[in-house]
Amino acid sequence: MFKKLTLTACVAIGALPAFAQDDLLGVYNHALENNPTLKMAVIQNEMSQLGVKSAFGNLLPSIGASVGYSVGGNADNNRNANIDLDDFEFNLSEGSLDYNISVSQNIYNKAAIDAYAAVKINASKAELTLLKSQQDLIMQVATQYITTLKAYDSWMTAKTGLTASLRQKEQVEKRYEVGLVAITDLQSAKANYDSMRVSVIRARATYDQSLLALSNIGGQKYKDIQPLSAEFMPLTELKSLGVWVDSALKNSLEVNIAQHELNQQQKSLQAYKAKLLPSLSGRLSYSYFDKFENNSNGDNSSSTRLALSLDIPIYNGGAFRNDIKTEELKLSLNSESLSQTVLNVQATIENLYRQISADFENIEAQKLAIESSQSALKATQVGYDQGSQTIVELLNAQSNLLNAKLTLSNAKYDLIINQFKLRQSAGVLSLADIEQLNASLIQ
Repeated sequence: MFKKLTLTACVAIGALPAFAQDDLLGVYNHALENNPTLKMAVIQNEMSQLGVKSAFGNLLPSIGASVGYSVGGNADNNRNANIDLDDFEFNLSEGSLDYNISVSQNIYNKAAIDAYAAVKINASKAELTLLKSQQDLIMQVATQYITTLKAYDSWMTAKTGLTASLRQKEQVEKRYEVGLVAITDLQSAKANYDSMRVSVIRARATYDQSLLALSNIGGQKYKDIQPLSAEFMPLTELKSLGVWVDSALKNSLEVNIAQHELNQQQKSLQAYKAKLLPSLSGRLSYSYFDKFENNSNGDNSSSTRLALSLDIPIYNGGAFRNDIKTEELKLSLNSESLSQTVLNVQATIENLYRQISADFENIEAQKLAIESSQSALKATQVGYDQGSQTIVELLNAQSNLLNAKLTLSNAKYDLIINQFKLRQSAGVLSLADIEQLNASLIQ
């Protein structure tokens, strides 16, 4: 039903390199090893599996044995009226030996059977919770990595703008020296250069902050990250909305966890109701007793006994009835919770589907915007060289082109994150998605 993610990487990553890997897969592997939430989910899953074994033990036979040995003795009352250990003499030739072995088994106990079923469902729910923690970690790492990539691209764009602004300022200064431009053009060029310097400083600070947030997730210090190839284009194939909704209803971890909670509560309710039913148990025992005196065998006896016990609850003050009513209310609550979870997942799938469709259109529109900005920049440059355009118009045209390229880059990143979110909501997000995106990074 589920394509299970494994925690093999948690225990088999091995020795980490001296310097942390700075690609997406490296950050994810570090997060697998260091993430506290995932570690708690692993422990909780192990505890749930042990709970299944304990509950199953209540259905198995119970075997017990006992051994007793005693010796005789007498006290010398003539020595002292008060008897103490010094007055007591042990006689090892007199005493007794007895032992007993018994086997008990529940023959019919529906409450124990239903309780065991409830524990098994809870263990399955713990496995799903572990898988959800893994998917959440994939989403957390991917989101922060993309956020850091956005900050990196903004920094690179600002640096590119600063370089272009410096070159433009130097050209204006030369033209001003020979009297080809007015002082206002020179001042505008200098103001633009100073503004770009500020933009670079701010963009670098934002990138450092994003890098720190990524380091906190991975538990390692990252100096830089691997950028995404400029030619990378997210998958443009989008299945129909109905396919994604059907996948979510079948594979969504949130839906399946809620369904398991409902199933567990149903079994728990059955177990409480079964406490009002009779239970039958059996016990088989063997006993032996031997009394010996003065090195003679003395008396000995043995017995084998088979007993059946029928326990019929009659009245306990109404506690069972109240417990059953409480469990019925819990069942209703779980049922409503499942319905709400299904509605939420369906709404999330529909919203993400529409957002991704809009992301595709946005990317195509941004491509056209870049072409238009490039044409506008060329025309403005020609006009500036001929004196029909001002330096301010030229600087604006250059800025518009840089912003258009950055907007396209951010649109791609938004599409990647929304695709990850859609796959998570549909219950099909896996390590393969991380590996596929990581392969598109510039190594």
